[in-house]
Amino acid sequence: PIPDNFPGQWLVSELVLLQEQWPEEPSFRVGEPITRTLTLTATNVNKEQLPELPRHYPPQIQIYPDKANLKQVFQDNRHIAQSVQSLALIPSQAGTLILPELRLPWWNSQSHRLEWATLPARTIEVLPALATAQTAAAPAATPVTPQEPGAPITVKTVEVSSPRWPLST
Repeated sequence: PIPDNFPGQWLVSELVLLQEQWPEEPSFRVGEPITRTLTLTATNVNKEQLPELPRHYPPQIQIYPDKANLKQVFQDNRHIAQSVQSLALIPSQAGTLILPELRLPWWNSQSHRLEWATLPARTIEVLPALATAQTAAAPAATPVTPQEPGAPITVKTVEVSSPRWPLST
């Protein structure tokens, strides 16, 4: 039976592994997505029995998860179920951010005790966003001063004396 104090979704298995794939860049930029792929693997369970992975992130990171890809194979007289989920993490603030440890509880069917599949906490360095080419090259705006109603409008005509103009028309 499920223990009364079990701290999550019930998962009984001989082995549960939690792994991640992470970009190798030493630092990231505000507004640029970071792809984190989490893989949960468990033996002797069906893919429908795999729990959702916890999503505990600091408020300075927006999370956009893809739908989990569930797989199941039968190998060496064992069912192996796997959930692979990619997350786009977009930092909204520069500085040092700590992604907390991920912990998933499961019941070991061999030892008959509670165990945890974990990923350690990760510290990332987020740099300010780069200025775009449009922002850097944009000229300063010239203020427009409104004229009095009914005031005459002055139009300046500039003559261009170039022999190319008559020839091109």
